[in-house]
Amino acid sequence: MKTVLALYWTAFALWVAFGTSAVYEYIRLLPSFLERFTHIKEYQEFRKYDITLKYSDFLDMKHPSFLVRMCSCPFCVGVWYAFAACWAFDCFSRLPAVYGGACILYLVFSWAIKRLQNG
Repeated sequence: MKTVLALYWTAFALWVAFGTSAVYEYIRLLPSFLERFTHIKEYQEFRKYDITLKYSDFLDMKHPSFLVRMCSCPFCVGVWYAFAACWAFDCFSRLPAVYGGACILYLVFSWAIKRLQNG
């Protein structure tokens, strides 16, 4: 049961981070002196011309670096989410299963959401 909970929490965290605008909304709440790290104002200006552009894609396009590419990849971030979930639910021996299952669940859920949005 712990493995299933860890899998679902990992998939949910991936969907929140990459399937919604939650990261962008939370970063907007940060103090303005962090703007030089977050580039939120630049992203807001850029979104006037392309409303579909995700924050992670913007960072990867305008400020490419290894760290940005790692943070904008759901599969890379998924490893850390799965690690945290396995730690929280005390199921480290199941880390590969949690990670693999969460990635599959995230992809299926993302596909289903896109299908529902497009009609």
